Amino acid sequence: MNKWYTLLVVATASFLTIMDFGLFGVALPQLASEFNLDPNVTLWITIAVFLGQAGPILVLGWISDNLGRGRVFFIGSVVTTLSLVFCAISNGFVQLILGRLVGALGYAFIMSNDNSLISAAFSKKEIGMAQGINNAVLGVGIGTGALLGGWLVDTINTTDIAWLDWRAFFWLRIIPWIILIILSWKLFEKKTHHPKFN
Repeated sequence: MNKWYTLLVVATASFLTIMDFGLFGVALPQLASEFNLDPNVTLWITIAVFLGQAGPILVLGWISDNLGRGRVFFIGSVVTTLSLVFCAISNGFVQLILGRLVGALGYAFIMSNDNSLISAAFSKKEIGMAQGINNAVLGVGIGTGALLGGWLVDTINTTDIAWLDWRAFFWLRIIPWIILIILSWKLFEKKTHHPKFN
């Protein structure tokens, strides 16, 4: 598989994943208002992702070694997309948190394999450059998320469109994740393992 295609897929996933944190860093006060909750309670929208993402990392490393890192990465993109749909149609704060926990699991599937996929695709002389590009995309992603979150908050508060509410934080991100599913299918087809360097 073309190494630049692999980097494109991984960088796209990195961008979409980190954008979540930038978006909700801005959106939490709006969500507190929408659900009529204390702002400290709505912090669980972000905390759930951290907890759900960190827990399964070690197990996912073992699963990836056996199933293939590209396949686990692809499954992560599917799980994350489904979680966004679930969050968008949820009827309350508890359901939203459950959806976020599922999304965190998808993030864990992806983030436990992104560097390994880059390492497998690039030579030892190029790995640093490839990982540097991916890290730069992370910086752009969190800034984009903050901008998107701010724009949505302002739009929700100044527009009388009935369907435009907190669910827009999830609906608007589903199409980019579907595109990632399509892009990462090639990774699923190839059983990619972590390279072994001498």
